[in-house]
Amino acid sequence: MHLLAGLENDEDCTVNVRDGQLNLELLGESRAIRSVSIARNDTAPTIFLAGDSTVCDQDAEPWAGWGQMLPSFFQPGIAIANHAQSGRALKSFQWEGRLGAILKEMKAGDYLFVQFTHNDQKQGAAHVEPFTTFNDELGVYIKAARDKGATPILVTSMHRRFFDADGHIENTLGDYPESMRQKAKDAGVALLDLNAQSRVLYEAWGPEKSKSAFVWFPAHTFPKQEQPLKDNTHFTNYGAYELARCVVAEILKSDVDFKRYLRPEAQVFFEAAHPDSPETVAIAPSLSAISTEKPEGN
Repeated sequence: MHLLAGLENDEDCTVNVRDGQLNLELLGESRAIRSVSIARNDTAPTIFLAGDSTVCDQDAEPWAGWGQMLPSFFQPGIAIANHAQSGRALKSFQWEGRLGAILKEMKAGDYLFVQFTHNDQKQGAAHVEPFTTFNDELGVYIKAARDKGATPILVTSMHRRFFDADGHIENTLGDYPESMRQKAKDAGVALLDLNAQSRVLYEAWGPEKSKSAFVWFPAHTFPKQEQPLKDNTHFTNYGAYELARCVVAEILKSDVDFKRYLRPEAQVFFEAAHPDSPETVAIAPSLSAISTEKPEGN
């Protein structure tokens, strides 16, 4: 899950423990550990993430969500609880009790990030319409967080990787991002406009370079992978990291008080128009699981 990315000697981190179990995975060529001390912390604020496959902790390479990378940008003192799940929409996230599980853990002073759209726009039982039922369902999350004394924050969904003939991103999300912007304004909620950031980011990469940020791999890159992977929705570690940097850039632009927990190096403003090159983002892959099966959602 990359929760300990970048930790060095005698460094602390604040992590969210779910289901009473903490799993540690050491990655990289020089991985080593001498000792671990674990202390319970019931007072640290927590950022809860509610979202879909583009946000969640993907449990197998080469897939990753931006929420998976977010903890590495924060100092000790605040935890990230990623409850996002592949294939989910605002309604199905509630039906399955996932919002309820968040609310059961949530306390006053916590935060709730909400990012949905990719699956909400699809026809089916979870479908909602922008400016009407989509906004109504967002209101459920906003009220639920506020009733717990927590702060809701809306995150517009990033674009899919579809370019027109001129190298500009095509909008496949319709009016949903604008609907969320309107809801944030009407409800007095902070908005992190990842949709706008992702357009700048993808166009800075262009059609070819952007493939390194998405799960695009030729056949036989991974064991038992007979067909090429050409996924324009889901990210590699590199892509997820760059999307997380866009989220952090939006946090820095906002008035949210928890930005004081960002690591000093994360407080250097990131310009999506000038993304990091893949060579400079060294995230060791997890060797525990590899899958060529596409996550739910698109």
